[in-house]
Amino acid sequence: MARLRRVLDRAKALDMAPIVNYFYQNGIHRIQEECVGTAIDNATQWLLERGYDGLIIDLVNECGSEAYWPSLRLDAVHEMVYRVKDNVDLYNTRTRNERTFYVGTSLLPRWSVAPRIAELPARYIQAVDLLMPHGNGLSTEQIREAITAMRARIAQVARQPMPIVYNEDIQATPDDPDATDNGGDLAHFDVCLEMDVSWGNLIRSHQQVPCEDWVEGSEVQRAWFGKTSALAGTPKPPHSVLKLYYRI
Repeated sequence: MARLRRVLDRAKALDMAPIVNYFYQNGIHRIQEECVGTAIDNATQWLLERGYDGLIIDLVNECGSEAYWPSLRLDAVHEMVYRVKDNVDLYNTRTRNERTFYVGTSLLPRWSVAPRIAELPARYIQAVDLLMPHGNGLSTEQIREAITAMRARIAQVARQPMPIVYNEDIQATPDDPDATDNGGDLAHFDVCLEMDVSWGNLIRSHQQVPCEDWVEGSEVQRAWFGKTSALAGTPKPPHSVLKLYYRI
């Protein structure tokens, strides 16, 4: 938690909106099913009591996975989304604060294609504050079709429009599909920009601890920084971002 706090504090100083994930399928075995609700309460209180605001909560990474306990799967996770929101509301009432967390769950790539998006449960769409599809292994045209389908499904069952954030997108590089630093197809980035959707490139080397290529970077990372820097109007990423690796 100390490392998480350093990351969140630095993001706050840089005026960034971090995405905080609560549950990951490869670690779910560490928590018993009956403890899921308490874990959500504890994590949310920890964030609130330390003054964080405006966070995006990815409550369950790829909630369509059968690896999770039933309460964290797609057909039931809306109850846990409301649990996070109830915690925030109760905290605000008790402390007279006005903190806001934007709560959702990310979706498996197989749930991030147009035909499956049309089947997303209405209660799920109505509970979350944003949709977080994953573009792993999908074509550019599938990304375009998925965004159109998400907006149609939102309009069908929700009371208002909501943001769409691709917070994971890994593509195997044609020359070496097993490379550790292969990342998202930057053509997906272009489609998302064109359609007013957020897109985040996930580089596999960043999943290692420590993040091996954070400073010097890979070709994919440099291309991503180039595009985002051009959008932000700065010649290169802030020095503090490039050096973040050394402080974590």
